[in-house]
Amino acid sequence: MFSVNQRAVNIVKDVIANAEELAVKVIRLKNGTTVVDFGVEAKGGWVAAKRFAEATIGGLGEFKYSTFTFPGKDLTLPAIEAFIDNPIEATLSSQFSGWRVTEMPPNEQGIAPIGSGPARAAAYMDRFATAFPYVDKTHEAVFALQGTRLPDEEFADKIASACKVPTENLYILVAPTGSLVGSIQVVARTVEPSMWRLHSKGFDVRKVISGYGISPIPPITRDELRAMDRVNTCLLYGTTVYYVVDCEDEEIEAVIEKLPLSASYLYGTPFIDIFEKGGRDFYEIDKDVHTVAKFVMNNQRTGKTFSAGVIRYDLLEQSLFN
Repeated sequence: MFSVNQRAVNIVKDVIANAEELAVKVIRLKNGTTVVDFGVEAKGGWVAAKRFAEATIGGLGEFKYSTFTFPGKDLTLPAIEAFIDNPIEATLSSQFSGWRVTEMPPNEQGIAPIGSGPARAAAYMDRFATAFPYVDKTHEAVFALQGTRLPDEEFADKIASACKVPTENLYILVAPTGSLVGSIQVVARTVEPSMWRLHSKGFDVRKVISGYGISPIPPITRDELRAMDRVNTCLLYGTTVYYVVDCEDEEIEAVIEKLPLSASYLYGTPFIDIFEKGGRDFYEIDKDVHTVAKFVMNNQRTGKTFSAGVIRYDLLEQSLFN
C-alpha cells in the first residue's frame, strides 16, 4: 500500500529544493533532522502554504484557492478548497491534529503547540490514528508542528523515536498559527474534522468515496490567540464540506442532522470562549466542536443529496474583523 510519509517526503524535498522561491528556511539539526520553517522566522507565502497542507495529507489530494463572499456586503475573502481521495488515510491517519505535543511548553500566551501529519501514521499511538487499521511502516517521516518555536534536537529525537525512524530521516515542518502558512494550513483542514464527526456519530467512513471542503482564509494576525480564534471560527462557522458516499439513504438520514456544529449544545458560542474554557489547550476543549458548519452528502448509489447546517456570517464577522 502507499506510504503517506514517503509521499510527503517527496513534497518536502521539493520545498527544500525551492526554499528561496517559497520564502521558507531550511535548518539542519545536529542530529540530522531537517526542520523547515514556514513562518517562525521565515515569511512563507501562498504557494508554501499549499505545499505544507499537501504534505500533511501525504499528497493524497489537492488544495486550490478561491473566494468567500459575505452576502449583501462588498466583502470578499480568499478561501481554500480541499479535494481529498482516500480520506481515511489522508485525514484521520495523517492530517488530523491528534499528536499532543508534550515535548514543548506552551508559548508566552499559554497556547499549547499542536502536532499532526503523516508521522502519526508511523507512530500509530494517538486514539484518532488507532481507530483505523492503516499503519505506515516507513523509514522516513514528516511531522507538522503548529507553534511559535523551532524544535531542537531533543524534540526531534523524541518524535523520531516514536515514529521508529532515524533522526536523519525525520522532517519537521513548522508554522505558527499567526503566519500566512500557519493560518492557511489550519483552515485547509475541512475534510479532517468532518471525517471524524462522521465516524463519531456512527457513519461507516469506509463508505466515503471522496471528500471536498471549502473554508474562508481569515485576515492574518501575528497575535497567536486571535489567530487561533479566527482559523477555528472559519472552520466552525464558515466551512462547508461535500462528500460522495456509497451507502443506503437511511444511513445518511440517521446522521446528517447530527453532523454540523448547529447540532452541538455549544452552537453559537464564539470559539475564543470555548478555547479559554479549555485553558488555551486545543486538546482540552470540548470534543463536541470537532466538526464544521455545513455538511452536504451525495449518495452515489441513489443519486440523492442531503444537507444540514448553516454558515454563520455574523459570527465570522465578529471574529475576523474585530
